[in-house]
Amino acid sequence: MSKAETSAGAVDGNSGSGASGPRGGRIALGAALVIALAAGGVAIWRSREAPPAAAPAAAAQPSVDEVITQLEARLKTNPNDAEGWRMLGWSYYQTERYAEAATAMKRATVLDPKNPEYFSMLGEALVLASKDGDGVPPDAAAAFDAALALDPKEPRARYFHAVRLDLDGKHTEAVEEWFALLKDSPADAPWVADVREVIAAVGKKNSIDVATRLAAISPAPPANGFKTTGQEIASAGIPGPTRDQIQAASALPKGAQDQMIQGMVDGLETKLKANPQNAQGWIMLMRSRVQLGQQKQAAEALQGGLAAFRNDGATSRQLREAAATLGIGGASLALPVPGVHAILPSSYNMVRAMGIHEKIGTVVSTKGQVILPKAIRDKRQWAAGTRLTVEDTPDGVLLRASPLFPPTTLDEVCGMLKYEGPALTIEEMDAAVMREAKRRARR
Repeated sequence: MSKAETSAGAVDGNSGSGASGPRGGRIALGAALVIALAAGGVAIWRSREAPPAAAPAAAAQPSVDEVITQLEARLKTNPNDAEGWRMLGWSYYQTERYAEAATAMKRATVLDPKNPEYFSMLGEALVLASKDGDGVPPDAAAAFDAALALDPKEPRARYFHAVRLDLDGKHTEAVEEWFALLKDSPADAPWVADVREVIAAVGKKNSIDVATRLAAISPAPPANGFKTTGQEIASAGIPGPTRDQIQAASALPKGAQDQMIQGMVDGLETKLKANPQNAQGWIMLMRSRVQLGQQKQAAEALQGGLAAFRNDGATSRQLREAAATLGIGGASLALPVPGVHAILPSSYNMVRAMGIHEKIGTVVSTKGQVILPKAIRDKRQWAAGTRLTVEDTPDGVLLRASPLFPPTTLDEVCGMLKYEGPALTIEEMDAAVMREAKRRARR
């Protein structure tokens, strides 16, 4: 039986035992992999539906296999490169070669014993390499303890510390540890949704009331500029790699770098197909596809997200906002005044009509007019009469839709609100902004 199956059985109460002892901890182990943070600043989550077999999956992921070959060759000439061993360990991890991943991560901890992430990654690899499969083996526990000694806030190690409590039957203490992790985690952290799911499952199995606290939990502010609205998630920068990671990745041939990136993005898509209830994950996938120039796949990611949240209007709007910000065809914000995109405060980071640079075919008429294909206008949702501005870029000439009115300043909005007394709600402020948008559109 796979860990995923065991986890599901524990949640559903079909594990074959009514005890709330160590079996309850399998719920947490089944979701443990969401804490893993991949190299290059891109979060990759291994699907909980994937089989736990230790056999290599290189045939299914040739790009990762090629990266492994490059790293192994590099480490033969430079065996004291700690970050190189970490990257190799992560690559083994992605192909489910957990024992080899643990060996590589052990080498990284020896070379850099002050790095808590190395120890937490080692611990996770040891958990997955364990033949027991139902607990946290002593060597993994020691690795997590070492990580916490170096950094008490290390998220992966904190998660597994709670798992160990749960396995020992200390379910209430485990839940408290996970709540503390949620409170300290940035709102955009890729593991937040999964940790919440684990809390709910463990609470349900062990009759611990967690619903009220889950609804009220306030995570830490988003990291590195990330927010939780569709526009801001899409336009903010994904947290980047460290200086050491950049140097390590730069040693790979460009083709191998590109394959590594493609493999990570494809892995994210696989995760989302298995667990589609992750709005931020769909937005990150859309953004990654756009950055890779894969517009068709970006549009498919939008449709996948909308299908997953077809009964959730607020989340569907968030996905459409992100897609519109990224310039993905078929997405619109349904503003009160179609075609007018820049009448709201600049802090709202509204739609960029040309979200990405692209080469387009043009025709110059005998009258000196530049004629764009109609498909370009339709794709960019430029209505007849839209004003365009021309910008020179290193890649050529860039066209952008011009606002019909200058952006409303925050001072103007605040002046219209006539603020007195208690703070206004977001809904009240949005209503005031919409009123100003309509007023300007009627000029």
